[in-house]
Amino acid sequence: MGCPNCGGPLTLIAPDKAERVTCPNCDSLLDVNQGNLSYLKSLTTPANAPEFVAPIGAEGTFPGDVQFKIIGSVVRSVTMEGVQYFWHEYLLYNPMIGFRWLVHSDNHWNFVEPVNPADVTQPATIGNGSVVTYNGRSFKIFQDAPAVVEYVKGEFYWRVEQGETVRAIDYVAAPMMLSQEVTDNEMNWSVGTYMTNDEVEKAFGISGLPRPWGVGPNQPFTARF
Repeated sequence: MGCPNCGGPLTLIAPDKAERVTCPNCDSLLDVNQGNLSYLKSLTTPANAPEFVAPIGAEGTFPGDVQFKIIGSVVRSVTMEGVQYFWHEYLLYNPMIGFRWLVHSDNHWNFVEPVNPADVTQPATIGNGSVVTYNGRSFKIFQDAPAVVEYVKGEFYWRVEQGETVRAIDYVAAPMMLSQEVTDNEMNWSVGTYMTNDEVEKAFGISGLPRPWGVGPNQPFTARF
């Protein structure tokens, strides 16, 4: 397909699912409408955002011995007490399974799957100490903050916009993190399972990923004596 902005070539990996795609030649965000592309805007990379670690098109084998391909990448951020924190979300795709996510924050990794909202029990109000239950486990609130899309690359199954904001609430029960994202007209749940660097390197058949710093919110405790 040809970019309507620059005329450069681009290929859709999931053409029957794609709603948005970025041009790899001119960095434009394009709308996908029944295979037709239309120009929306030119994207700009935040000056202080970290570089993507994993490339579009990389293939890896994940839990259940299922192979997924990275088809999209997102830089997101939250601002806490005046400090902006960035992380990456990689959209994984398998034509038989659908979509999953690989989330990269402070060089910690999580494999993320969608959750049926009916399987989650939460309190009427959310605040410090809030607990939700999912699949027989209790998850304690970790963070509740507006999450902003700072930059996107690749293709996506929803109409992603640079600058879009959702209320993101994370609950933890190591090695899992249960996350809720809320907008004015939509609410989604997902569950992430912590992956070590070694596990991610094995999944993609690579080496040399940057080492994590600090302790991940849902990183399992491993005592060393």
